[in-house]
Amino acid sequence: MMVLVMLSPLLVVGFIVMAILEEKKRNRKK
Repeated sequence: MMVLVMLSPLLVVGFIVMAILEEKKRNRKK
């Protein structure tokens, strides 16, 4: 239980970071 509670926020942050990096790559191409 404790492990899931600790990893959940990290997964959300990681997903947001990946989305930001994808947007930056798209902006560079343009």
